[in-house]
Amino acid sequence: MIKDKSFQEERRDGKTILESMTIQDFFDKGWGVEQVIAVRWKSEAGNIEVKNPEGILAEVLPDRSGVAALLTVDGNRVLKVFSSDGSEQLVVPNQQKVGGKVLKGVFEWFEPSTTKDGVSFGVVFSDWSSGVSYQLDINPTNGLVNSEKLNR
Repeated sequence: MIKDKSFQEERRDGKTILESMTIQDFFDKGWGVEQVIAVRWKSEAGNIEVKNPEGILAEVLPDRSGVAALLTVDGNRVLKVFSSDGSEQLVVPNQQKVGGKVLKGVFEWFEPSTTKDGVSFGVVFSDWSSGVSYQLDINPTNGLVNSEKLNR
């Protein structure tokens, strides 16, 4: 498990975003927008770090068993789930079944899960052909979509 308040994000400019920080903290510090290139946390396995020089957007899973991360790799966004020990647990494909149709697209950002199972995480998925976005709630153990809804 990821220890409470141990999750941190490192920005390209070297500033560290603590798990407890709010948007107001950013304003108070006078920080502008900057890309995150690494995330760190503490678990039973020790101090863990995942780096990605092209950018990473990550969040701790609701049950603190790991981290969901959107990484930019060769200009493409990839959704991965890391276990608390830092090992890659799952890569979620950029092809998803939504509304009974198989769609190719891209994962954009995280949203709070609407599935109240205490495990699933929410992520916005945009269909390449239509540009329509959906919120998908994904089970981090198997990568299956638990819930889908049109994102407005």
